[in-house]
Amino acid sequence: MQHSEQPSTVSLRSSRTRQLSTIAVALAAVGLADASYLAAKYISGTVVPCGIGQGCDVVTRSAYAEIAGIPIALIGACWYLVLIIGWFVAREWENRIWTILMACSTFLGAAASVYLVYLMLVVIQAVCTYCMLSAFIQFSMLGIGIATLYAVHHSSRSSVHE
Repeated sequence: MQHSEQPSTVSLRSSRTRQLSTIAVALAAVGLADASYLAAKYISGTVVPCGIGQGCDVVTRSAYAEIAGIPIALIGACWYLVLIIGWFVAREWENRIWTILMACSTFLGAAASVYLVYLMLVVIQAVCTYCMLSAFIQFSMLGIGIATLYAVHHSSRSSVHE
């Protein structure tokens, strides 16, 4: 069977999840840049300039900036790298289980962001714009994850009725 003669198995779910996966990869790339910048600043010991206010350095130098000696920003950079690879694989393989796994991973990222924003606002009482960007990305990824789960569910229901 030639490539142009493939049956139309590329369903709405496939094209929709491909679009969502592409957006997720792009968002995760921005998150990787953000977290890598913060990790580099932390590791080098340099001040993180904050465009708005002075909270970035307060947050990134707080007692909560590490877990077991590992900078949170470095953990975040690794997380975003995993998301880039995972969503890329989900898009290219068009594997239902992998796609669902990546969509569900967005709940973990959003939960971690809720906790970190709580620490920033309530405990540390400072605002880091880079950290808020990461939280915004994680909540955007959560929206993509929910939309992806909906698309997968909707396509499985549609294929049953075809």
